[in-house]
Amino acid sequence: MYLRGMVPGSVLEVGCGSGSCLAELRDLGWEVHGVEPVADAAAVAREHYRVPVVVGTLDEATFAPKSFDAVVMTHVIEHVPDPLPLLRACRTLLRPGGKLVVTCPNVDAYGHKKYGMYWIALDPPRHEHVFTRMSLVALARAAGFSSVDARTSVRGALGNFAGSEQVRALGHRLGRAGVGVRVKGLLLTVYELTRLTRDPLAGEEVAVVCSA
Repeated sequence: MYLRGMVPGSVLEVGCGSGSCLAELRDLGWEVHGVEPVADAAAVAREHYRVPVVVGTLDEATFAPKSFDAVVMTHVIEHVPDPLPLLRACRTLLRPGGKLVVTCPNVDAYGHKKYGMYWIALDPPRHEHVFTRMSLVALARAAGFSSVDARTSVRGALGNFAGSEQVRALGHRLGRAGVGVRVKGLLLTVYELTRLTRDPLAGEEVAVVCSA
């Protein structure tokens, strides 16, 4: 959703998982490449979606500088012990005019205010960092990006609300939530969407779009 308006070129997804996002981008005309540290997920990307994936981390890959028109990371940066070198590495891979898109949970979200320590997007110990819109922008600027656009959205809100209800009630998340929990999650998602009209920080997910 954050690459709309760009002429499709070469895109790298860092932490591409099973490759489903890359497959969608390929269908839109992009030349796709992925990096994924989990070998089983990378195998699905290669065998099921037929997308090229390097198994490992970005610093283990051998991409040449200025290889890509876009680099995307979806809910990856919060898992990284030191995210600043990662963003700097992404910047070196971008061609002039290229874009880096980073999304992650937004700690200023309405969901965090409602559920506090039970907000599922905190997800300790897997999430090593939590970000606000301001802190993610500051990180991108520290990495050398001078043009940074940031926003929050309700993307992922339904899952966050349903999961947070389970964590608050049970201490952990189950599989698929019951109908009542899903309906409540849907209503809270609609409520959060209305809050965004007066509070641009309220969304469950924060995204930055950085131009090289």
